[in-house]
Amino acid sequence: MIEDTILASIPPAFRAEYEADIVHRVGMLLFRRGQPGIVAHLVETGAMAPAVNGLASLNPIGAGVQLAGQVVGQAIQVKQNSAIAAGIDTLKTMGLSNLALSGVGIGTTLISHALVSERLERIRQNVESIQETLDRVSRKIESLELKAIERDFIALDTACEVAEEAWLANDSTSEWKRAADKLHDLQKVFFVRAEDLLAARRYEEMEPFIDACALAGTTRVACRIATNDFALAIKNAEQLGAQLAGLIEPVGTPEWIEEKARQSALRVGTPEYVLAFTGLKADADARRSAYLERSQIALSAPHTLSRIKSLGLDGREWLERVRSEDSEPVLLLSGNDAET
Repeated sequence: MIEDTILASIPPAFRAEYEADIVHRVGMLLFRRGQPGIVAHLVETGAMAPAVNGLASLNPIGAGVQLAGQVVGQAIQVKQNSAIAAGIDTLKTMGLSNLALSGVGIGTTLISHALVSERLERIRQNVESIQETLDRVSRKIESLELKAIERDFIALDTACEVAEEAWLANDSTSEWKRAADKLHDLQKVFFVRAEDLLAARRYEEMEPFIDACALAGTTRVACRIATNDFALAIKNAEQLGAQLAGLIEPVGTPEWIEEKARQSALRVGTPEYVLAFTGLKADADARRSAYLERSQIALSAPHTLSRIKSLGLDGREWLERVRSEDSEPVLLLSGNDAET
């Protein structure tokens, strides 16, 4: 059993330090200003999906709260809604709500096909929203042929489903290894697509392929954890972090301004461009920040995995614990002052 001293809800005192900027977050790592080392790690749990759904709702608490105690079913609903509200508060407090709403994973230690499928559907919708643009680009870039993209999304969904069903298999380890191998291939496929778009300076269209690469990569890492192969999990997480950093970090604010101007049919130097520049820069800064968050989270994962390994925790037991959490969308894993 994983003790609460190792993995627990974020305590009020710690939240207060974060809100006061005494503790700050980089990716999923927490640091205390003026002190060396990682204070703690944030870990995504099975409660993420309901918290995200609550964030997306205009009324996340629900009318059931006002009807508590009338019937058992309503009482259960109240309890669920209260848990969702607490989860939403955690995401907001730790500055993770926008990222969670984007559908991007914020951890590498969770296999939940329901959550993965939901994220995959959001990525697919993103691809559909830029389909006309991709049609034009695909005439020049073979890897962006739409039928091939759809086939690979189906393959990604299937591989993630195999990873989930491995929990019930007679030989779970073999199934997780099989899923990890397929996910490795798909991670490469989506990385190449994003890389092609980076080379073509189509930064907006990169997003769904970056997210698909990340989804394949994080699920692959989770498969390695499930087989208790932390050395390989860390290596795979380092590879994913390097891939995402290589795609994201070259695209700075000037590149995003150029992209936003192109989308708005604004030509540099014209009066219309000068008038629109402040808004273009604000949009560009926001997109740059959102992209960098993905990179930072991927780069922080190997540190969290190293911490889990150093504590001598069993990989499958770890996953079972975070999957079964039904209240907090993120938990706090104790840090190590020796880490840098």
